[in-house]
Parts: sequence; structure tokens; C-alpha cells
Amino acid sequence: MSCLGKHTDFQPTDDEWICPGCGATQPDFYVDSSDYMDCERVHTDDLVVCDACGYSKSGSWAMKALLKKLSMVTCPTCNGKGVVSK
Repeated sequence: MSCLGKHTDFQPTDDEWICPGCGATQPDFYVDSSDYMDCERVHTDDLVVCDACGYSKSGSWAMKALLKKLSMVTCPTCNGKGVVSK
């Protein structure tokens, strides 16, 4: 069954999955609650938290902040579906 939730445009790899606030990784930085627990992708309305620094944002805000922390931008040639280094 496919997921009916709205996914964030940026879906980080395991290596890119770091807290935008402090740089912590799993298990300290994780999706705390989601209406779509059967789906491994990040959703716009997921709650993303970091136990190391107290960061807590929606999936959409957290992924935007993560892009900035990773110095990545939306790819100008693929209509916003990919990301590239600045």
C-alpha cells in the first residue's frame, strides 16, 4: 500500500540525517511522531526532534534547516525535486 501522506521534497540519506541545531545523529535525532509510521520517508507534518539539544520542528521546517546546514540547495535543472551542493 502506498503512503497517502505529503512527503518533504528533501529526503536525506542516512549520512545526511543530522540535527540542524547541533549536528547530532541517530538515536538522538529522530522522527518522534508521525501519522504514517509504516512509511520511512519524512513527511511535512512529522515531528522531528533532537534529544541532544532540544530541537523540535515539523518535518518540513526540519528538512529546510537541514538543507541549509548541509550547504545544499534545490537543483535548478530538475524543477526542485533534487538537491546539489552550493
